[in-house]
Amino acid sequence: MSIFRKSGIYKIENKVNGKVYVGSSVNINKRFSNHSWKLRGNKHINPHLQNAWNKYGEESFSFDIIEEIDSSLFLEREQFHIDRCKSNDSKYGYNNAPVAGSNLGYRFTPEQKKRLSVARKGYKPSEEAIINMSKAQSGPNHRMYGRKQPQKVRDKIAKTLLNHEVSEETRNKIREASRGNKNHCKLTLQDVKEIKKLLEEGEMTQWEIANKFNVIQTTISHIKVGRNWSLMN
Repeated sequence: MSIFRKSGIYKIENKVNGKVYVGSSVNINKRFSNHSWKLRGNKHINPHLQNAWNKYGEESFSFDIIEEIDSSLFLEREQFHIDRCKSNDSKYGYNNAPVAGSNLGYRFTPEQKKRLSVARKGYKPSEEAIINMSKAQSGPNHRMYGRKQPQKVRDKIAKTLLNHEVSEETRNKIREASRGNKNHCKLTLQDVKEIKKLLEEGEMTQWEIANKFNVIQTTISHIKVGRNWSLMN
């Protein structure tokens, strides 16, 4: 499955029956990753596309760029390709609405609404799905790959986290999670230095870094904003 870092019109094609989904994005790489993450997690907002993905499997779908264009032409060209491919007709494609850039003309059935609600609120991904989602958002696929957050943004995030009040219930959950982890360990000074380096590089999420060092994500968040951490003597 090819991934592109470009702006324009793209399609997701079912190689078994030729049906397509047409979309547009200023960052096709990010949009492809988002589609893949949701489809692998069985929680895509488009039930028709999700059902097909579940039925035929990931290997039966391709992600391709149709046309590289400026965002000012998105609606016009996306509409052209939806009409050309007839992708809003369930016989030929997976687009819910006949109008580009909206759900105009499409109504979710009560069953679809119920399924979407369950998928979003009650769905717990399998270990394999979690690994796939992690891969889809790491390395070159990560939105911050090769980039650094501007200092102004970093300061704003730090200020928000420092002023954030954690409820007693959340504190108890964090304590229980720490106590229940038999492999939980304290961080060494070298560990903290490496974590800071990974945070600065921005190629891994806090969740991935926490897994790497066998700690909870909150620990990584505290290190990011300069709070105290446990050190091994």
